[in-house]
Amino acid sequence: MKNIRKIAEWLKSKYKYYTTPKFDFVIVEDVPDLITEGKVFIISENNHPEMIIFKCPCGCKKDIHLNLLKDAKPRWSYTINNKGNINLSPSIWRKVGCKSHFILHNGRINWI
Repeated sequence: MKNIRKIAEWLKSKYKYYTTPKFDFVIVEDVPDLITEGKVFIISENNHPEMIIFKCPCGCKKDIHLNLLKDAKPRWSYTINNKGNINLSPSIWRKVGCKSHFILHNGRINWI
């Protein structure tokens, strides 16, 4: 039984990327009334992205707001790859609350 547990832990560590939930994205004009888990909302007015909002992936249920405006700081950027997955840059590091630090790459969370 110990060997099976060790193998399961090893597999989980090697395939951690595939066991993390995948985030989808949607482009909207206004901040939605309800921010749902597992979804990244890109707020864009006249085809100019302004902000990204999503629920913190740690489970604390707090909304994370990221600025996309080029003239403001701090500022994040996003890309959508050829498979339709979202990438955010730079990493997100919450300085209050849960203090999570992560990267969203290919629609999945990579904890730092």
